Amino acid sequence: MSGLMRGSQGHFSYYAAKGATVHLTKLTAIEFDKTGICVNLIAPGYFPSEMTGKSYPVPAARAGSDEEMTQACLFLTNNRYVNGEILVIDGGVLTQVPGR
Repeated sequence: MSGLMRGSQGHFSYYAAKGATVHLTKLTAIEFDKTGICVNLIAPGYFPSEMTGKSYPVPAARAGSDEEMTQACLFLTNNRYVNGEILVIDGGVLTQVPGR
């Protein structure tokens, strides 16, 4: 989700790297279009990790679960009509901060 936000929170290089990943996904989807290979990106919000800590400032008031990440993966692997998309699973963060 950091590649879609319109603020850096002082982490310019991290957000720039994530923005580049979003752009690379779009470019790769175009390049592979004629091969039948779909290229999509999952942009996760707060999921339990060493980086996120224990505080989750999201509308959902909790971190995402392994099952929710699995559901996102299954959706993209089972839907051949989705291509070049960014699937945000962030507990509603981008409804609260400027993005996209």
